[in-house]
Amino acid sequence: MMAALAQGFLFGWVGSMPIVGAVSVFVCQRGLAGQLRNGLALASGAALAEGAWCLVVLQGVGQLFTRWPAAATVAKALGGVLLVCVGVYFLTRHTTLRNQGAPVGAPARRLRDEFLLGATLVGVNLAIPVNWLAAVTVAVSIGLVPTVPPPTFALGVTFGVVAWFALLLRLLVGFRRRLSASVLDRVLHILGMLLIGGGFVALWMAWT
Repeated sequence: MMAALAQGFLFGWVGSMPIVGAVSVFVCQRGLAGQLRNGLALASGAALAEGAWCLVVLQGVGQLFTRWPAAATVAKALGGVLLVCVGVYFLTRHTTLRNQGAPVGAPARRLRDEFLLGATLVGVNLAIPVNWLAAVTVAVSIGLVPTVPPPTFALGVTFGVVAWFALLLRLLVGFRRRLSASVLDRVLHILGMLLIGGGFVALWMAWT
């Protein structure tokens, strides 16, 4: 059980590292704004949805994509569209980030909204189960992931995602104090452009 939990944790941690992802950019925005609690709430929602998708894949959703390859293509394309839309949002949004601490006592409703945002970003992205299917298939083929209890592995994935984003948020909250508000906005705009680029790459790969 502990081995499955540790393997899932490793997969969740490493899989969350790439910065070109919708959840990653939203978490970066919260961290650069000094909103640690909001960022953790958003990351927790995303992690729960990520673990759920992982569990679904391990329980056999791969058979669907094997039987209907077109479903995987459509899922990847929809994931690319999502990245482009979120990228445009960050590229066109002129947010004034506070260079001081975040307001104390964020409303509970706001934290629930953040949690739901994170869960929705991952839950509606049908490219994620395709990515998990590919990752698990490759890992099993080279002997990295033996047969493990899917719920335990998925739980480890959830913990790994939360742990990575918690570390990222702590680093960003400290790092932001060295930058001006205009530079912080520019960073988010650059991340938005990366998202758009990643979305178009995903679309190109889906249809080639």
